[in-house]
Amino acid sequence: MKRVRLLLAAVILAFSLSVLSAPAASAVTVTATPTSASVIVDGEVVVFEAYNIDGNNYFKLRDIAMVITDSTKQFDIDYNAETAAITLIPDMPYTTVGGELSTVQDTEPRAATISSSRVFYGDEEVFLQAYLIHGNNFYKLRDLGALFDFSVMWDGLNRIIKIDTAYRYFEDKTAAFYDATINYDENERYHIMSLTLEPYAYYDKYNDVYAQWASQMNCNFTTYSANRDSALLLDMIEISAQYGVDGFLIDTYDNYARVDEILSELGIPWMPNNAAPYDYSSATLYHPFLSLDREILGAQMATWAFEYAKNTWPNASPSSIGMLAFDYSPLSNYQRFIAGVVNTWRESYRDTVSNLFVIDLLNSGGNIITASTLDNNPDIKYWLVCSYSFNDADGATRAFENRSIVENACIISYADETTIDYWGSYTSNCWKANAYHDIRLYTEPKICALYNMMTGTITADQLWTEWILESAGYSYASLQIPHSILDRFNYTEYLEWVDTTTGMDYFDYPYYGTQFPLYATVPDYYTN
Repeated sequence: MKRVRLLLAAVILAFSLSVLSAPAASAVTVTATPTSASVIVDGEVVVFEAYNIDGNNYFKLRDIAMVITDSTKQFDIDYNAETAAITLIPDMPYTTVGGELSTVQDTEPRAATISSSRVFYGDEEVFLQAYLIHGNNFYKLRDLGALFDFSVMWDGLNRIIKIDTAYRYFEDKTAAFYDATINYDENERYHIMSLTLEPYAYYDKYNDVYAQWASQMNCNFTTYSANRDSALLLDMIEISAQYGVDGFLIDTYDNYARVDEILSELGIPWMPNNAAPYDYSSATLYHPFLSLDREILGAQMATWAFEYAKNTWPNASPSSIGMLAFDYSPLSNYQRFIAGVVNTWRESYRDTVSNLFVIDLLNSGGNIITASTLDNNPDIKYWLVCSYSFNDADGATRAFENRSIVENACIISYADETTIDYWGSYTSNCWKANAYHDIRLYTEPKICALYNMMTGTITADQLWTEWILESAGYSYASLQIPHSILDRFNYTEYLEWVDTTTGMDYFDYPYYGTQFPLYATVPDYYTN
């Protein structure tokens, strides 16, 4: 633990030195607004005098020391009046001096200047971000959490700051991702089970990757399929727990409520595998999960296609360019995707809306419907195609090839690993790009989140808090994953980047250091 704390302190030191080394930093005055959020410490509501500056909350050192004394993260404070130095003494109960936890609540904004007080953690000087506000030093809560290794969480839905000394400090964004700097062999060896209701073959592909992640994190990994027997799946949870399974990756469809109930009673963490742990009848989300906003995906793919048209056919008039977007009416996933494509087309080609063809593939495939649309619109010279289905993109490709108009067409599809084999087989056609997310990156946050829950670092409600969809009333995160647009020229670079990022060496392509998105940007509608 001491090693972790000193490492965190070093990170704070590096950051704060860059702030404090600015020549005029101490003279800068900022506005400190009284914190309006409630504060819960180890399950109890505590009233603090605290301020918010630039989105971060600042507390008095002695107030924090007092409320966490007698915990495993307790610390005492010594003040040297001659040197104006503050010494933080870890693992010691706090000695009260009077005036802590003042019940006087400030309601007016205050002027704040950067504090010049020196702070020591034991014998080592640390540089914590702090401000002087009406004669008192206020310290950034997350810096204190990092230094003393207690959890600091923000519940945006209920506007609550949660301080929990039973859990370690972590940064929200990277809390459940693989950390190559950790020696997992030094930690306890956990047993993870992938438990699925359906015996689908694609689970084998996921489980192979989960097994590699488990190996890298010094965990045992086993799998079991309940073969569509919901009662057996629930029984297997309890049986496996008796045989020492420490955490589950679970996929079911109609009984996540019971899964969550059983595992809560057993005190065993879990994560959903693929299916969202959601009860549509009660609109209840039972656990964090990985989601995909298909409307954002459709917009991303359409935007790439429009840039391709602009760069490849610079002299083409808007009226000579058409767009095919494949829909499949029985599935709502397609409608979200189509909405992203259509809205993006209307923004970029608002004067040629009639050149956008949204085609329902309910009764026909990509090849036939593309051929028919081309034959019925001979005045359109250039074609863009956005497909949510790999097979339909393949069908559209053959329709263009059969008419020898490959050079005047551009197809982009949402695709999986099959894309790699496809591009390895064909040398030139109009299928130009795919929106892609490697399975190694897709499985990483799920199994790494589970690992962190097994170690006691975090709880399910602490995962990816910026991804909690407050407008829907959810208590758990729906983390979105970024997709990269890959073409024939950058897909090998992407695969090698994933090799480097995950430590799983699948490919042997040259890598030149190109970086791709690892984290998605939180959409505005998550908080608005």
